[in-house]
Amino acid sequence: MRQILLYLENLEKRERYILIGGLYAVIIIVGLFFTALPTYEKIQQTERKITKEMENYRQLMEAVSVYLSVKGSVRKKEISLSQIEKIATATGVKDRIILLKPYQDAGVEVSLEEVNWSSLVSFLKRVKQENYTLVSFSMEKPKEKPVVKARLVITE
Repeated sequence: MRQILLYLENLEKRERYILIGGLYAVIIIVGLFFTALPTYEKIQQTERKITKEMENYRQLMEAVSVYLSVKGSVRKKEISLSQIEKIATATGVKDRIILLKPYQDAGVEVSLEEVNWSSLVSFLKRVKQENYTLVSFSMEKPKEKPVVKARLVITE
């Protein structure tokens, strides 16, 4: 340590400034290297993640467009009161309908009274054949009668 101090004292003023400036430059370069390099690596990693996510998003959009094109071509029929009435007429339960009204945005509510089992089953089968969905179904069987009372909600 003593030799270093002796060496520094023997240097001229200009040489000391050059040495101190060089030390500062080395400290700054090393400091930047250790702080900027990890930051640069994190930026590169983030850019890779963004690129990967953009590719995943592009693939998702392709899948959505394929789904929408298939869904549009296999679109279910729009449900209407007249279509349910046609099904009821065909299955013989039209005269048992006591309520036929639109249900919320995309459905039909049907209430049947004193309908026999076979007619109700054929009505439900026909609804399924027409690719409609039965959302709600409730049924009551009066005591000692061979008929039932049913409430159905049918949607597309």
